[in-house]
Amino acid sequence: MAVALGVYGKLPGPGWSSALHRGSGRVAFLVSVPVAVHCLYALGYQTYETRVLWHSILGCFFFDAFSAKMLLLRSERLRPLVLPHLRSDDMTPDPTRRTVLLATGAAALLVGCSENGDDEGDSAKENASPGQELAKTSDIPVGGGTIFKDEKVVVTQPKEGDFKAFSNICTHQQCPVASVSGGTINCTCHGSKFSIEDGSVKNPPATKALPEKQITVDGNSIRLA
Repeated sequence: MAVALGVYGKLPGPGWSSALHRGSGRVAFLVSVPVAVHCLYALGYQTYETRVLWHSILGCFFFDAFSAKMLLLRSERLRPLVLPHLRSDDMTPDPTRRTVLLATGAAALLVGCSENGDDEGDSAKENASPGQELAKTSDIPVGGGTIFKDEKVVVTQPKEGDFKAFSNICTHQQCPVASVSGGTINCTCHGSKFSIEDGSVKNPPATKALPEKQITVDGNSIRLA
């Protein structure tokens, strides 16, 4: 930011400020690429919470805009077409398109966070339903389990007739678990795995076990306790 202000004459700076601005921008772009690739590979596009949904949308939007600017400005032919939409030459206080986009994105982020708080409160009320039937015992495979996304519960049957229940939220970075197979409850965000017997960690990076949920088995019906 300081270098950019120097380029536009708002701060004193050496004659090579323009070259420094371009160079630092390229370095920042190169450093951000592996981070973006990791996020896309490890997390992908997630929608299980409003906050996470907005993070996915805005993260893609701003990184794409940044990437487009860095790549398009290298073209002498495209630069005159692109540049007017990416900066304001006179640096006047009037809002530019970039300012409007940033303000809109920030407002959307705040709205998303506030909505997330309401969603969490509502979901907490919805999840607190003692006596609610989750499934029939026949729905839970022996040596496996079933994920109930709406109730945020995983019900497993390590041995025939022995039913367990755990939170479906991974203790590593709060991703919902994706599957139950091979004797473990699996989170595909970063590869954490948990035992179907007691929720303990079977594969990192998670370090804490899945919290246990209370259930009751009444005949062939499995209910929240």
